[in-house]
Amino acid sequence: MSAIFSFAYPDCIQVLTDGAWVSETGELMRVKTKSFASSRHPIAFTGRGTSSVQVMNIIDELLAFAESEKCAGVDAALGFAEAYFERMAKGGPFNGEIVIAAYSETKGTVHFVVACHDHYGLAAPFRLENPAAQILLGPTISLDDFPPGAFSPEDVASSNFPARHGAMIMEALRRKPARIIGWEREFFAVGGLCDLTTVNAAGADVRPLCGWADEVGKTIDPNAPRIYEGFTYAK
Repeated sequence: MSAIFSFAYPDCIQVLTDGAWVSETGELMRVKTKSFASSRHPIAFTGRGTSSVQVMNIIDELLAFAESEKCAGVDAALGFAEAYFERMAKGGPFNGEIVIAAYSETKGTVHFVVACHDHYGLAAPFRLENPAAQILLGPTISLDDFPPGAFSPEDVASSNFPARHGAMIMEALRRKPARIIGWEREFFAVGGLCDLTTVNAAGADVRPLCGWADEVGKTIDPNAPRIYEGFTYAK
């Protein structure tokens, strides 16, 4: 289970992602970024699924096109993604979701979720869907999971909200056990680190906000302390 929380604002898309790669029995295998930004165009990709290899193969292909000379811009990259998933649908569903954050030449800030299945009723399978101003893939959280007065509606409406409160949001997500599709039991599977991906007219960037003292080879302790220096961060 990964946590992906994308926020759409008029001037940017902000995406929070964790960095825990876990086994089917809940052990932390490694801590590594799950969000990947193009260096040529304002677009970034992240995802999650029961097969991390399959998810990464998809992201690698989408990113490779965005980085290539064939890609004239973000709209071209989105068109490539639409055609890519149309072809992929012919192979049948699998347990994975991809999130795309972009600054389109024609539409401005956009974010999409592509569900490669129909388990959640998230979206039509293998279609780029833009469901709302926020996209949350991960454990369910509510205002009850935060201290009273932790933030206001005005805070949430500000595009710096994920940067200011992202660590706290990911902390709430990591404290919720969840069941991964195709796996038999619930466990804590959000952790390692919290990345913030920012996509705006100027480009796309991924940076870490914080980490946690999660130990590779062990199950995630949701109460492990948050750390801001010296945590493992592998590109």
